[in-house]
Amino acid sequence: MPEYCWYFIGGLAFYLMRRFGQDLLLWLLVGLTFLLGCRAALPTYRFVALQAGHPMTEWGVVAALAAFYLLMAGVALDWFRAVDWRWLTTAGAVTYPLYLLHEYIGWEVITAVGRRVDPRLLVGALLVVMVGASWLVHRWVERPAARWLKPRLAASFAKVRGVHLPAQRSAPAATASPAATASPAVTAPSGAGRAAGPDRPVGPAR
Repeated sequence: MPEYCWYFIGGLAFYLMRRFGQDLLLWLLVGLTFLLGCRAALPTYRFVALQAGHPMTEWGVVAALAAFYLLMAGVALDWFRAVDWRWLTTAGAVTYPLYLLHEYIGWEVITAVGRRVDPRLLVGALLVVMVGASWLVHRWVERPAARWLKPRLAASFAKVRGVHLPAQRSAPAATASPAATASPAVTAPSGAGRAAGPDRPVGPAR
């Protein structure tokens, strides 16, 4: 589903804004994903509108997408810090399982019983069932998997961060000139009667 990747990339950009602060590069990335997301959404909208028989102007699709981007920008920039509803944490936790489950299961159920059940009842029942199934996936699949994965991934990332790059070869040490390294020769004064030794200083002859 490459046409949907722009929304994920835009979400990552908003996360980076919240985590590290906004900058020009992230805003350019958000703008690019919005434009490409509009380009991807319009053909899907035309297909759905044709099937549903309830057309809507195309600028409405762009406006709806812009509203969602504005909402995510508000979350990233902490505009809603005063909103402290605890149920939002649970609602956020089930959104990804809901995204994975709802579409194809929903289409199959609608195709199977859509002509025999009132549409409003069917949509309401599907919404309740899909949200419940998404919570079960979060509770019994995602959370246990996260407990198993988290320490192992942390260890893997720590190992990656601990890998040292090959040390660059240091420049060869400067070679001192012979004049600087040569030990000065000790010359006995003229008339010295005794040779200098390790324990006998050089002195004048008696």
